[in-house]
Amino acid sequence: MFAIINIKGKQYRIKENQRLFVPKLSEKTGSKVTFPEVLVYSKDDKTFEIGSPSLKINVQATVLNHVKDDKVIVFKKKRRKGYKRTRGHRQEYTEIEINRIGQNAKGNGKAESGKAEAKSEKEEKKEKSEHKEKVSGKEKAKTKTKKKKVGVN
Repeated sequence: MFAIINIKGKQYRIKENQRLFVPKLSEKTGSKVTFPEVLVYSKDDKTFEIGSPSLKINVQATVLNHVKDDKVIVFKKKRRKGYKRTRGHRQEYTEIEINRIGQNAKGNGKAESGKAEAKSEKEEKKEKSEHKEKVSGKEKAKTKTKKKKVGVN
């Protein structure tokens, strides 16, 4: 069983009881995290469920640790100009362990994306026709005014 999930814009292929490093999460060590954005899910390696864009399946994980990656040095130089700049950073990651994948995950079926449900085609067509009627009614209600010409004497 595996799934492909999206965490902070990066996609990960995960299995149950797998440990992985993801970009830093705000949750505390030991807390449970739910990832609702599952892109692909497979009970076995032969059949797949592919979401458009995501499935109504959740992944539950536990935050194990917050760590920093190795130092990355950024060195800039322009020759013969005396210009040198050394900068660097250490990327922060969170180590998580996947507990559950699939329908039995906590909070199943509730997407946390906050998007409204899609309207049916009939409702959309009805709204468009109503909008067109309002626009055409406003144009008819406008009265034409004549502009006075101002002459120079």
